[in-house]
Amino acid sequence: MKRKKPTPQMSVAAHKGIALALQHRMGTERAIRRARAIESRELMDAEEVERMRSFFANYQPAKTGAGWGDLASPCPAWVVWLLWGGDAAEVWSKPRKRKAKHVKP
Repeated sequence: MKRKKPTPQMSVAAHKGIALALQHRMGTERAIRRARAIESRELMDAEEVERMRSFFANYQPAKTGAGWGDLASPCPAWVVWLLWGGDAAEVWSKPRKRKAKHVKP
């Protein structure tokens, strides 16, 4: 798998996550560093994309928790979700199904 470039929507989510993490003292240095790379739209290798996909699969249930989407009092899970690039990154990290080529008989 070749390296992938994060989308502008992922960059916006990561930027928001960084701001919330710093304001509310959440997130690890590693998470902030990764978010800065996403925010800058640096290319990501296949291993990092797979970690991202795994993260989103594991954190999906947290989306219904208290503080999700609350800018004034965000839950840590939402902040980390944003640091990974948010909903746009969740979709982006999933493997794409190839379209079958139509072969003429």
